[in-house]
Amino acid sequence: MSGLLSTYLTIPKLRRIPSWKHWIKFWWSFVFHRILRLTPAYLLVLILYTGLFNHAYVGPMYPQTPNLMDIKFCRDHWWITYLNNFIYADEICMGWSWYLSNEIQFSIVLSPIFLCLVAWNETIGVLFGFGLVISSIASTFGISYSNDYLPGALSLSSFTTIYVKPYTRWSTYAIGLLLGWFLEKHINILNNVNTKTKVLIGVIGVCLSSIFCVSTVYGLYGLLSGKVEPFTTFGAATYTAFHRPIFILGIAIVVSMCALGCGGPIRWILTLSVFRVPSRLTYTAYLVHPIVVLFIALGSQNPILLDDLHLDLSSIL
Repeated sequence: MSGLLSTYLTIPKLRRIPSWKHWIKFWWSFVFHRILRLTPAYLLVLILYTGLFNHAYVGPMYPQTPNLMDIKFCRDHWWITYLNNFIYADEICMGWSWYLSNEIQFSIVLSPIFLCLVAWNETIGVLFGFGLVISSIASTFGISYSNDYLPGALSLSSFTTIYVKPYTRWSTYAIGLLLGWFLEKHINILNNVNTKTKVLIGVIGVCLSSIFCVSTVYGLYGLLSGKVEPFTTFGAATYTAFHRPIFILGIAIVVSMCALGCGGPIRWILTLSVFRVPSRLTYTAYLVHPIVVLFIALGSQNPILLDDLHLDLSSIL
């Protein structure tokens, strides 16, 4: 969604820029605005987590000193540079914040390059986008294959070499960039199509999206349940390389249908006003939610029973 919105909202602005001097000014503003949107909330949560979390409660599992948690890493290393997916990637402060580095790197490097290329020559820009997808899949496959990683398993080694690295994740961002370009250019492509055809397109889209998303989410069910033989190294690397882009293709189909007028009830549900306020809190929830989980898990006075009720409440929290 970040790549899609960057492209969809920025391309019309680029068309109105009269000179190179204004282009430079625009991109400085673009980069500064992106960093300014993410950094204050990130800094506030980081400061509160580093300084107050270990003093917030007392429990049998609750850490009483910073050295028992990643709080130590927050104090040892400098994290405001958004390079923690490269520097000390095995000692990340607020371990869930690794994606902020990816987001900043994508937003201030890949997005401007793609948008400038599209503005200069659409064919070259689109080829660049597809090149990002292919290179990301290839690098993920190569790293997974050479290290003989299991599909879906997250070890410290795979976390630092695949999970947090931008070049193994920019395929999904590039799909968003390409989709944003397509929708901005062809948003009215189905305006003259009759209702029956739109319904047919919507049904086909839902089917394809379901296949892509469900196959990746449940693709390892047989392996994890022991019903199928373990994957070969090639099979494991193939799944690792393709499962994220395929899942995002499913999401991209849903977004396209909603934007082009084929979404039907899906578009109606997603555009309900009740979602407006929660949708604006997702970034803060992303920053705070793991702290809430840690607080509950580490502060529990009794063993946690993984029954249905507990799992349901945990999912909500």
